[in-house]
Amino acid sequence: MTPPDPQSDSENHSAGTPVATSAKAEQANTGQTKAGQSSPASSSGGLAVAATVLALAALIAAAYGLWQLQGLQSLPAKLQSDVGRVERLRSDVERVQDSLSAQTQANAAALADMQVALAEAVAATADADMQIDALGKRVTEFTGDDAARRNSFLRSEALYYLRIANARVLLAHDPSTGASALQLADEKLLETGDPALTPVRAKLSEELIALRAIPQVDVPGISFRLQSLAAQVSDWPLSNPVPESFKAGLPGVADDPGGDAWSRLKDTVTSVFRSIVSIRESDVAPDVQLSAAQQALVIESVRAELQLARLTLISGNTQMYAQSLQRVVAQIPLYFDQQSSAVQAALTTLNELQTIEMPGELPDVSGSLQLLLAAENQSVGGGTQQ
Repeated sequence: MTPPDPQSDSENHSAGTPVATSAKAEQANTGQTKAGQSSPASSSGGLAVAATVLALAALIAAAYGLWQLQGLQSLPAKLQSDVGRVERLRSDVERVQDSLSAQTQANAAALADMQVALAEAVAATADADMQIDALGKRVTEFTGDDAARRNSFLRSEALYYLRIANARVLLAHDPSTGASALQLADEKLLETGDPALTPVRAKLSEELIALRAIPQVDVPGISFRLQSLAAQVSDWPLSNPVPESFKAGLPGVADDPGGDAWSRLKDTVTSVFRSIVSIRESDVAPDVQLSAAQQALVIESVRAELQLARLTLISGNTQMYAQSLQRVVAQIPLYFDQQSSAVQAALTTLNELQTIEMPGELPDVSGSLQLLLAAENQSVGGGTQQ
């Protein structure tokens, strides 16, 4: 910018008062002179700031353009990856659709099979209902609606239960099952309501009371315990087993080879003569040294006694059962180590078995059976005569 000319300015205002004009002209000249001196410095500073701002703006614009350019350059790769992801998603969707379609078809086939099976089950149920109805009719025809046929059927059932009771008591020595069978027979006779069977029921009541008076014994449990003891006999340690090796030597003779030959000979002869006669007082029974064959014989003997006790218990021979247990208890202290825990446990078990009260001779339950058979024969004979 060019500063205003003072001369032109004074000429423009020459038409005014001379004194005022000249004073104002001098002040204006003085101010313009000062302004002309300071404006070059401030103008150069403003240009520098403007140039800096423009440079920063240009740098930012260039960086932004470069960033946009890099984004545009990477755009094809991103588009390509997006296209691949879209293709994979499309293939996954198609695969899921195929799987759903196959599952739908399978479910439809299974549903059809279930419908067929349900129809067959309904038909089978209908057939079963018809068969049940036919069976009910046949049972009704067999038993009959009249009292005579019904009582005949009930007496046959009672006779069957009485035969079972006699078989269990006489053959199996099982009073518990025999009492249950007698109870069922009495219920069938009661259901008949026939006063002619009163003697049979009276005898049956006596037999039932006699069976219930017999102590109940867990025969299978005792049998299992005896079988376990018999299997463990070979594991019981013996009281005086055969040593694995023997060492020769004389009592009282030292094994030290020191000394002269004459001293050793004198000691040996003295020990021999002293051991010829030996008198000792002892209350303990001498231990019997058994050979390997004798030990095996003892083990098998104890095992056989346990098995015999088991068999006699099952057969109902309580006397032989008690004798077998006594023989086993007597043999164990003679041949087996009583300090062993296994032997002590076996003795404890045997003592417990000996304390169990065993049933004596079982009562005769055949009287009611004979009376019912006689009543049946009389009924058949009376019907034949009629």
